[in-house]
Amino acid sequence: MKSKIQAISSFLTERKERLKPEEANELNLKRIEKINFSGQIHLVENKPTKTGMIVVKKGDLVISGINVAKGALAVYEGDEDVVATIHYSSYSFDKEKIDINFLKWFLKSPAFVDALEEQTGGGIKTEIKAKKFLSL
Repeated sequence: MKSKIQAISSFLTERKERLKPEEANELNLKRIEKINFSGQIHLVENKPTKTGMIVVKKGDLVISGINVAKGALAVYEGDEDVVATIHYSSYSFDKEKIDINFLKWFLKSPAFVDALEEQTGGGIKTEIKAKKFLSL
């Protein structure tokens, strides 16, 4: 049986909720400081922001738009919502359509990293935004 090739957008949905800096600071939620290249999320508390933030919910796939090609992606497993700068993006996924562990493996594969590099052009500004990520 041959598998059908599908865009990531067929099973991932970007979480579009955005917070202005003042809103994010008032909520006093933990913040994603970084996702290391092994896929571990590092959180900080009580870190005020002066930039727009996204909301990340339990079970979301979170990617660093700057370092996703190096492995900076993870599934957030915490019980409480957290925030992250707009250099990250978070996605809910359809468990009926994709196994998240397979997806995490695939997103770190050489084939996908090559596709990412094609999208970003490989220059200095290599950040990938949700629109381009979901089109892959």
